[in-house]
Amino acid sequence: MLSEKIKQIGGTLALRLTLYYAGIFTLSSVAALLLIYLMTSAHLQESLDEDLRDDVEEFAILLAEGDREPLWDELRGEARFEEPEDFFFRLFSAEGEVILTSDLAPWAGLEDAQTVVDRIDSSAGIFLKTIVPPDHEYGARVVYARLAPTLYLEMGESLEQNADLLELIVEIFARTMILILLLAALSGWFMARRALKGVEEVTHTALRISKGELGRRIPMKSRGTEIERLARTFNYMLDRIHSLITGIQEVTDNIAHDLRSPVTRIRGTAETTLLQGKELKDKPVSAVLK
Repeated sequence: MLSEKIKQIGGTLALRLTLYYAGIFTLSSVAALLLIYLMTSAHLQESLDEDLRDDVEEFAILLAEGDREPLWDELRGEARFEEPEDFFFRLFSAEGEVILTSDLAPWAGLEDAQTVVDRIDSSAGIFLKTIVPPDHEYGARVVYARLAPTLYLEMGESLEQNADLLELIVEIFARTMILILLLAALSGWFMARRALKGVEEVTHTALRISKGELGRRIPMKSRGTEIERLARTFNYMLDRIHSLITGIQEVTDNIAHDLRSPVTRIRGTAETTLLQGKELKDKPVSAVLK
């Protein structure tokens, strides 16, 4: 019994419309959430890039004052403030000699100094790059710049915080999708039932008419142009059928009335003949009907 009921529901137009609505609603939500994710990711990287450029400009200003010690102090302060796995820097001379570095233990596998110097010389100015050293889960966003004709900087910040924030967004989206799917199914079912309510009224009226209520008609309500056209057409069809049935009844009544007198005469003559024992073999029919 239950399986039969489920089978009937599975074949209904309401269920199919519900699935369509839910599918469209879910896809739209996924697209919106994906757009938010991409925009957030781009904004985080843009913000980090801006911070790195600002730091390079600040370092260049300190170096322009003529003494390198304030720059050394600033870089050491940055290194002390950050965890070694979250921040690193290297200062090189024009010959590729390492002048000053932070703790590079978590950043094994960085490019050699001369390669970095050559890359900076070949660039037009400051440039940024994302690197993922071996055995480092998140990687870093690195800025490369020449602070002075003979002083080169490589400085990077870990992308762990950005990755954690994006993972949190994905987790929230995943939980939200459950509510979105439930809301999509409920709203889809409501919209489908509301859209098909007029069709159900037409079906109910047709069933009542099939049971003999020929005078019943579908009430005209504001249920949408399509349903109103269906109801109007159905009522017009019922009026035509009722008119045809009435015409057939009138024709039948007229035929019955016209045949009543001749049939009565034939019956009377037949009864008289049977009672009197007479035969009508030679008697013409026209004489009988008179």
